[in-house]
Amino acid sequence: MVLRFFNPISTGFEGVLGQDGSAGSAAVLDNGGRLVSITDGSVTAFLAGPGAEPPGYSVTTLSGDVTFSNGTHHDAFRSPDSSVILGRWEGGTVTVADPSGPRTFDLGPRSLSYQVVTPTPGGIAGSFTGSATYSLAGSTAPTDAAGHVGTVSSATIAANFSARTMNGSFALAINGQAFSLTGVAGLAPGASDFAFASALQNLTINCSGGNCSNAGYLGTLNGQIAGAEGRWVALTYRLNPGRAPGSGFSDFITGSMALDAGAAPTVGITLPRTGTASLVFTAVDPNLSFSTYPGATATPSVSGTVSANFSSQTASVNASVSGGCGCTNPTLTASASNIPIVGAGFSASSDSQRPTYVAPLAVACTGSGCGSAGSAQGRFDGLFRNSAGTTGVASIVLGDSNGAYEVVASFGLPGSASQIAAADARAAMQRIGPPASVAPGIASTFMHPLARIARIP
Repeated sequence: MVLRFFNPISTGFEGVLGQDGSAGSAAVLDNGGRLVSITDGSVTAFLAGPGAEPPGYSVTTLSGDVTFSNGTHHDAFRSPDSSVILGRWEGGTVTVADPSGPRTFDLGPRSLSYQVVTPTPGGIAGSFTGSATYSLAGSTAPTDAAGHVGTVSSATIAANFSARTMNGSFALAINGQAFSLTGVAGLAPGASDFAFASALQNLTINCSGGNCSNAGYLGTLNGQIAGAEGRWVALTYRLNPGRAPGSGFSDFITGSMALDAGAAPTVGITLPRTGTASLVFTAVDPNLSFSTYPGATATPSVSGTVSANFSSQTASVNASVSGGCGCTNPTLTASASNIPIVGAGFSASSDSQRPTYVAPLAVACTGSGCGSAGSAQGRFDGLFRNSAGTTGVASIVLGDSNGAYEVVASFGLPGSASQIAAADARAAMQRIGPPASVAPGIASTFMHPLARIARIP
């Protein structure tokens, strides 16, 4: 679930991005299929783009139940499989029941656009090959800071799952401005999310018409492959004129789109229906692997096994991660059994509110560098890379109250020299960046792109 709107501040407007929060978060729809609240949501107000923020301004992050009240609903859309639901609330209020006290945003003449998405499981998206073209099937009207309502005239995404690239082209108009947007994004192995964004330097925005800003435009389009078979793509977007230093946005345009491929993409990795495979970790990607434990400066190492039972469509994992500096390092171990294989992927997590297809992961820390007792937690996400089930790539995120390891590693047959095919994942990692510090709750607050949906404001 993702929502976008914008809030007046003394120097203009700030952007607001909301989404589902914890694993137990849920979207609540009324009998008309309209989103009316979110349980355990997260809402962040921000000022993106270069230049100093207004004096005294700070990013606001709120959490708790989110409720929409007294607005008028428009632009309802639901895909036939219900994997993509769109809508727009015009006017009314948005209230977030933050633990520090409720916060209410008054939309005034403005609108809030939202999408409720059932993502394609990463293990299924990671099994796709060939290409697919997604075309506009539905959208909310683009709206701006003055309450103007526009139109989306076209939207196309050309997906190349073999090369793991997404090429997008979009056209919309509002208040005397006609926008054309093009973007090229990478699709990380085992991920169903992607982004076209000025911050990533992979989005081009052109404006024609009498009301175009001389300051140019910045923006973000966050995309998500959706549905059990990956037939749909959901997008939310925001566009705004370049922000002057020390000010807010002078305008803000938001909306949501749904695109349909007409048929499910081609599955290129079909695992054996019977038999077993006993695999080991063979290499670590130094560009995507690091430690935040004190004194860490080098690449951590990983050892252990991955065992697959294709007859029962399950996998088991034993992994040990350590290293990264010449000092005393803690060792994090993780183990899980009977992990469901979904498509070409499998996942385990220590999060007690994990989805049913994610198995429980036992995590322990040994060594003098460990944090407080009982704080170790983490997640493991694996993806087979061939139809024989003999090679793959894994994202391993393990940590405790004192730090964390994040490792991207290949696995394969003992004695093999598997190479990590994750060059495109590096771009995804760069857009997120390693954390400056890792607090307790590492398993639910910081995960590799293979394991989580990343949203760029």
